[in-house]
Amino acid sequence: MNIILIIDDVKHDLRVLSQLVKTIKWTQCFNCEEGIAKLSVNATDIAAVFVSDSLSFLSGPQVQKIIKSQYYDLPVIITYSKKALSDYVRGNETQHCLASSLDFKLLQRRLFKI
Repeated sequence: MNIILIIDDVKHDLRVLSQLVKTIKWTQCFNCEEGIAKLSVNATDIAAVFVSDSLSFLSGPQVQKIIKSQYYDLPVIITYSKKALSDYVRGNETQHCLASSLDFKLLQRRLFKI
């Protein structure tokens, strides 16, 4: 488990994210169908998923529900802004992410080896 999947129709700078957390590989899908398909093929390698709330076909909570129905232990974080993802990875508190407290704790352990 060393890949973080981002599902967002807005492009993220994966090089910056890779510099922030060097032990994780980042990959992005630009729509929910592609993201869910990538997850189903690479599920054992995915450590967590960040999902934008403003996708075009399904909303972030709908994508989260689909993913959680198949991969209950996989942290799925809904983001409400592009900046929220980089803030969270930098370890800053943000009110622009939504997930269960268990998902936040699991993600912190996987990202920061806490």
